[in-house]
Parts: sequence; C-alpha cells; structure tokens
Amino acid sequence: MAEDGILAKDQYIFLQKKSKIGDRDFYIVQKGESLFDVAQKNGIQLQYLIDYNKVNDSKPLPTGTKLWLRPISDNNAPEKMKGMHTVMPKEGLFAIAKKYNVTVEQIKEWNNLTTNDLRVGQQLKISQ
Repeated sequence: MAEDGILAKDQYIFLQKKSKIGDRDFYIVQKGESLFDVAQKNGIQLQYLIDYNKVNDSKPLPTGTKLWLRPISDNNAPEKMKGMHTVMPKEGLFAIAKKYNVTVEQIKEWNNLTTNDLRVGQQLKISQ
C-alpha cells in the first residue's frame, strides 16, 4: 500500500469479519486499554461489546473492569456460579489464569491460596 493509503493495481487486502461474541465469557481490562482495544484483542465487534456491558465508549475504562464478551443470557452457568471455575484434571493455576485473562496471583488472593496446589473439582473464585 502506498503512503497515501491507496492500493496499487492488482493489490488486495483481506479483512476478517469480527464476531458478535468473544471466545470466552468475559475479559478483565488491563491498564490503559479502551473498549476499542478490548474489542480488537478479542475479535468482537465494538458495538456488541458496548451493548453487552451497557457502557459508554467515550469514557476511559478503569483497570480491572470485568467486560462481558457475550450476552449475559448466553452464559451457561447459573447466576450463583458466575465468576467461578471448577478445576479439571491436569489443570493448573497458570492455565486457569490465562483462560480468564487474570493473573495467578489474583486467583490465589481471591481464593486465599498459599500454594499452587489444586484439587480436581475444587471451586475457584475468578473475580473479586
């Protein structure tokens, strides 16, 4: 592409269509991220992110804000189980933290864990 933004003859750009929902239930906002950043990072259309969370895209997002990446009605967990994770076989804190976009230290703090040891079937709180 030329500096003026015009494509040369026979030059193509392929655009990937954004999804209406994210690949996980929610995302925790990191320092300095905007709604646009979160939408781009998770491959979701900005308007859907705004609609699901009833937020204003002109206001900055506080670090640690929990944003839903799919409609609340699409979350299969019952209301009392939202924000919880059941430990599966061979699953560790690092994998769980990565799945929910939080840190191992946050999970340990929220669950009063002093070690990285987990039991299959153990219920972990995934948010404050």
